[in-house]
Amino acid sequence: MAAIGLEIVLNKSDKLYMGGEKITGQVKVHVNEEFRCHGLVLGLYCYGIWNDNFERGVKKETEASILFEGSWAPGDYSYRFEMPTPHSPLTYKGQIFDVAWDLRAEARPFAGENVTASAGITIVSEKKMSEEVGRKSSEEIVHTETASSQKMLFTISVAVILSGLIIAWISFLHNNDTGFLFGGVIPAILGFIMLFFVTRRILVNMRIGRVEVRINSRVVRPGERIPCSVTFQTTKSYEVERVSVILRGEEFVDFTSSSNKGKLGYHLVYENQQELPLAVKQVPANVPILAQGEVLVPADIPYTINLIESRKSVELRWQLEFIVEMKKWPAWKHHETITVQP
Repeated sequence: MAAIGLEIVLNKSDKLYMGGEKITGQVKVHVNEEFRCHGLVLGLYCYGIWNDNFERGVKKETEASILFEGSWAPGDYSYRFEMPTPHSPLTYKGQIFDVAWDLRAEARPFAGENVTASAGITIVSEKKMSEEVGRKSSEEIVHTETASSQKMLFTISVAVILSGLIIAWISFLHNNDTGFLFGGVIPAILGFIMLFFVTRRILVNMRIGRVEVRINSRVVRPGERIPCSVTFQTTKSYEVERVSVILRGEEFVDFTSSSNKGKLGYHLVYENQQELPLAVKQVPANVPILAQGEVLVPADIPYTINLIESRKSVELRWQLEFIVEMKKWPAWKHHETITVQP
């Protein structure tokens, strides 16, 4: 027979709480023999869980309190508690990960193993939230880009490619497999990748000399509209196919640093592209062109989630991607991360 037993009894039988609501209840302790307790601790934990095997991958303690310290004689004891629920992240059921909440009571003896009990709860969105809580970091976002010389990066890319090829050839002649792969082939491949992106940026800058992106707020709520604009100035007259913005939500799991069963996963939750009105298609050179509009945030989308622990993470990320598409030419693109919250 165990020395003690623990049970968490909540005052709400459905275990459903809104963000900011108080969780009340009691921890019941049944003691069979004298038990010296270093501390009876009640904690509220948030878990990011892989969906493949329901393994808890990321754990975050958000609230903890000590209910008792000392010794118990045989008998029954009860300790009342009250703690607030956080506003985020909310309980979430996703495609590649879930977010779950647990209350966990833990009796820590002076000697021996801890005795624990847990009770799962569900946290949902609060119907009303104060402006102080709901509008942190909501100032206007302005991003400006100007055409810059890519000659230095282009030169570096070519130098990396040539040095990688030379080292690979020398290593091949001397039967040095390690030098051939890590000193030659891999650097050469990275150089080619770098050269591709540098060349693309050079082509974009040959047409677009300056761009300014404005977003009314980085923090939004479901059902709101995000006013935004793109102002660009070209180096010569040419035809613009369209200016658009994409609202995109992505689930992302990164447990690659885990010593066992590493996992890297991605799932597209939501994507919607809309065109921003453009006054002219044939844009004149060196004249600022404005395209502006509003992006609707659907009322039923999930909120932003960001759980990180020891280089492991589960995230639900939202971003706006702005695109200026040019005929027979690489498109200009820019991403801005936004936070969707209650």
